[in-house]
Amino acid sequence: NGGSATVSGGGGGGGGTGRDDGGYKYWLVMDFEATCEKDDRTWPNEIIEFPAVLVDPTTREVVDEFRSMVRPTERPTLTRFCTELTSITQDQVDGAPELKEVLQSFDAWLSSHGISEDGALSIWCGDWDLKTCLPRECERKALHGVVPPVLRQWCNIKFPFCDVMGSKKRRGMDGMLGELRIELVGHHHLGIDDSRNIAKIALALAARGGVESVAATSHARDVSMYRKANGLVRAREQAAEAVPPQPLSPSHVPAPAPAPMSAPATTKPAAAAAAADGA
Repeated sequence: NGGSATVSGGGGGGGGTGRDDGGYKYWLVMDFEATCEKDDRTWPNEIIEFPAVLVDPTTREVVDEFRSMVRPTERPTLTRFCTELTSITQDQVDGAPELKEVLQSFDAWLSSHGISEDGALSIWCGDWDLKTCLPRECERKALHGVVPPVLRQWCNIKFPFCDVMGSKKRRGMDGMLGELRIELVGHHHLGIDDSRNIAKIALALAARGGVESVAATSHARDVSMYRKANGLVRAREQAAEAVPPQPLSPSHVPAPAPAPMSAPATTKPAAAAAAADGA
């Protein structure tokens, strides 16, 4: 079942360009799963599940889904810990395409919906996936220039959650679902199920605080981390820097920039990183 990407839902919905009100035509809710080993910080995490849930924030409906398993090549055999954590099996990844092909399939799927660089806001539960996991794997595998531009910035849903709910504590996905009284559906740490649950959180916040509470450009700028290396260079850097900076509360001060890709690997196992990030 992991041999090729699968999509479901509606067809292309053209015109995916950023809107003048600072919002986005779509939200792209995602959550990678990666190879890992318990308590091994040297493990080279490789993405093994690449899912996305496409949401129309205006209608507050799921438009489409993308999902592909990914075949790891550095350590192709999944650990028992990884399978128990994610429920992803060896058979699912053995027949799957490698990361480069999946990124190309994902880019084609985005194009089928008319999504350009600023046409969708990618939403994640944490920063690890795009700040650490994807850039480091692309560096190790020399996958330069294949990451779709829409993944150059992102919104960590924990920050809008704190704003809308008036909470000072950043919670993981299950904690946010609990506070919003939303049932967790599926298997926690299976990417497609987590993406669907994170989408429910985003929509619940939109219902409480308005769509702008999640999708406003200023929020994305304050909360996002921008990776300036290895094919993830922010294409609109000069234009974005011309925008007057918004005041930041202490909870919105961005974390220090990650170490350069060329630094010695100190990669956390995916499970440890998710726990540290509160996912």
